[in-house]
Amino acid sequence: MKHKRNQIEIKSKNIQLIFSKNSSMAVSIRGDKSICLPIESEEQYRELITDNSNFRTYLLQLYAKHPEIFPTDMDKGFCFHDWTVSSKQQLPMRRIKLKDNSEVYQLRPDFIMPYMVGKTDEIEKPMYLRQFGVPFEALAYVFGRNAMYWYRIYLSLGRASLVGTTVKDPQKLPQNLVADEKHSWLAKNRVYLPTTVAKGCFLGVSLTESASADALTQGYREFHAEACLLDPDYAPITVNTDAWDGTKQAWLNLFPTITLILCFLHEVLKVQKGSPTYRNLRKKLKNKQRISL
Repeated sequence: MKHKRNQIEIKSKNIQLIFSKNSSMAVSIRGDKSICLPIESEEQYRELITDNSNFRTYLLQLYAKHPEIFPTDMDKGFCFHDWTVSSKQQLPMRRIKLKDNSEVYQLRPDFIMPYMVGKTDEIEKPMYLRQFGVPFEALAYVFGRNAMYWYRIYLSLGRASLVGTTVKDPQKLPQNLVADEKHSWLAKNRVYLPTTVAKGCFLGVSLTESASADALTQGYREFHAEACLLDPDYAPITVNTDAWDGTKQAWLNLFPTITLILCFLHEVLKVQKGSPTYRNLRKKLKNKQRISL
């Protein structure tokens, strides 16, 4: 960066931007509100942000197609607020101010990770290898940086709220849920993964060391907390479970008015175990399901 009479000139690898000293400029601050924009390439992004008219048109088209990406007051208008430059990535970015409440949001391209820790295409392959247990030291040896860098990147993947980043709109919170616990192992000890699903989407996954009602209540509380951040009065109507006592009690502890529904498969299995004529009953239940579908 260098001063040139009444202008400030910023040079980066593929772009040169010049601002008037009268315009405001900010340094990237950790914790700023940000909007992640889908961009085809870095080259397209660098061309886009230099043209206010084209950039505004792009944002409005994106808002019309994907309003969930933006804050709820975006429809009342916005203006370009200032520029910010990431010291980590040497990447210029724009910030917008909402006209309704004067809140400021940073516009971050999706090829950059949150907090500007790296580019997504540089981090994708190391994180892919983590699912096979590749040590962080090995990632540092192959991809550079150091083990702590990759460890922090790995932990950051769980930072976002599953409910908040998928549903976003309180009015779209699901009223009918499916819940179950996946049995797994951790350090040779059995653990349980309380999982919440709705409309074909995972909305909550956590880990407990027990399948008791108290432990599962804490496990499913993660979904409860994230959903209530969107709507403090959120109360789903039903939850479909396998009728495990701990699971049922956990959901009643979190949502006292919820209706418990027995999973159809487990209903069939219970009939199979408890009735001497289970074969005929099983056929009737299956036919009943086909008719209802």
